[in-house]
Amino acid sequence: MEAGNVSVSTHNYRATPYSLTGVHSATALFNKNIRTTLPENKEVLKSDITMRESHARAKSRMKQYADKRAKAKPSSLQPGDIVILKQRRTNKYSTPYQPIDYDVVARQ
Repeated sequence: MEAGNVSVSTHNYRATPYSLTGVHSATALFNKNIRTTLPENKEVLKSDITMRESHARAKSRMKQYADKRAKAKPSSLQPGDIVILKQRRTNKYSTPYQPIDYDVVARQ
């Protein structure tokens, strides 16, 4: 591979728009459009706040989709509840849970 080809491919890679924000990394970093040989839609530069909001919205949609696919449910544990913890099996005779009860202190 020639040195010239490497820089062109790297340059085009940096100029490819990120799927969540719709802005390429060079624009996000330098806050200006860069010239490339790639076809692109000439649009107004997005502000940092707009990029962060669109990124947060996209991540939220991905989390909702993943939670739906995994059938995740919110935890009903509250501070003051008593729980038991699962322990690693050291051998086939070990119990699956620790023999000590614990109190929930806080939720994170």
